[in-house]
Amino acid sequence: MGLFNNFKRKKHEKNQQDTFSIKPDKEYLKNLIQEVNDKFSQFEYREIPENDCVISYIPTKKLSYVGLQSGLSEQIRLKNNNLQKNVKLRSNCKNYVRFIEKDNRIIKIENYTNGTSDCTYLAYYDNEYRYLFPYTKTGHRYPTYISVTHIENNQVIEEYLVLKDAIIYSRYIKTDDNKIDYYFINYVPNGKYPILEEKTGYYLLNTLEYVEEKYYVWTQDLQQ
Repeated sequence: MGLFNNFKRKKHEKNQQDTFSIKPDKEYLKNLIQEVNDKFSQFEYREIPENDCVISYIPTKKLSYVGLQSGLSEQIRLKNNNLQKNVKLRSNCKNYVRFIEKDNRIIKIENYTNGTSDCTYLAYYDNEYRYLFPYTKTGHRYPTYISVTHIENNQVIEEYLVLKDAIIYSRYIKTDDNKIDYYFINYVPNGKYPILEEKTGYYLLNTLEYVEEKYYVWTQDLQQ
């Protein structure tokens, strides 16, 4: 699903991932930003044949970035908006996401706005990581977020959206059969307010309830 020119994954220090628990340090996030940008710069666009592929759709109801992530917070967002994949699409639906899958893996995602395809994401898989790289329909890089999903033991443990020097990062840790700890940060290392938003909490799986423990947004600093 696209090609690379001699790209090798950067090896983050093992203890950098293993010891941060639910909250990563800022150097780890900076490394992710750099790695994703490097990977995108060396990825080559190509046309993806849709023979023997499974096609499905999700109406977006004008929500942003539908279908790019797979973690629990995104699953709940879709459920709360009564959105789910379907092999059919209403004829009058103009805002939707089109999924192209082969061998039970997404290989391409197309985003339609007002009936027109405005962004195509090509998937690339690197061990436990799935990258979704955005392009125009003519094959040029599209200036929007790159999506990365990190899966271990069939569970999403990290997801992040990267655009230039900004990252929107989520982390999940299952602590027992009914609880998943959750961390989220919208981080721009070189911004005037590097942390735009940050929250920590947990999800209860039996009710899909989210319990927030800490929350910060950058505008709080303006009120001090």
